[in-house]
Amino acid sequence: MTDQIVESLPLLPADRRSPFIIYVLGAPGSGKGTQCSRLASKYHFRHISIGDWLREEVQANSGLGNIVRRYVEAGELVPDEIMKNIFEEKIQPYASWNKSAAVLIDGFPGRKSQIPNFEQADPAIVLFLNCPKDEACRRVLSRVGRANDTQTIFERRHAEFEKENSAVLEHFMRAGKQIVTVDTSGQTDESWKKLERALDKSDVWKEMLAKFEADLETVLQSQSPEADAEEKIQGKTEL
Repeated sequence: MTDQIVESLPLLPADRRSPFIIYVLGAPGSGKGTQCSRLASKYHFRHISIGDWLREEVQANSGLGNIVRRYVEAGELVPDEIMKNIFEEKIQPYASWNKSAAVLIDGFPGRKSQIPNFEQADPAIVLFLNCPKDEACRRVLSRVGRANDTQTIFERRHAEFEKENSAVLEHFMRAGKQIVTVDTSGQTDESWKKLERALDKSDVWKEMLAKFEADLETVLQSQSPEADAEEKIQGKTEL
């Protein structure tokens, strides 16, 4: 199963005209990008990293990149009004997609006021990757290729996260969304195994996954030679 198969999914019934949205929350250095990449690879989900996308915009000197540059380089949360535009441009197209898909949204929402209307992007489940500050800091400072990964900026970003994240989690809990919390303080493989075990225990996750895989199976069957032959026979019969 490939991205081409995911993109070729047929239109669904009216009650299934939206993908499964999965918000992935965690402090800087908690392993969001790494674990999302593994989930995306294993299950053929789409992965949208808000942080990576913002950094790419800054590097490309785009109009939006020039606006958010000072926030990204200073390690500050981007203002809500700008995030609203990002949501509409990068996330909303997937949230309103009328084909079956599952989308991992990594690093969003960063604060309660950024949470979109659930009619626009109703999360099937929320994942919270919980990592101690000292380990998260060690990871961030050991990363290569990010000029703003300094102790000062990490402290600022982590303080913002600590200030805002509780309200975000509480909002989702009050809305009846399941939050799967995973300790990601260990090595990558260890954290991955913990994440897999936690998801295996979630009925919400298993139900979502079953629906997603059923849609993929439908596509595989529709693309098989037998299905093509049957379609041709039916066409001749109708004539």
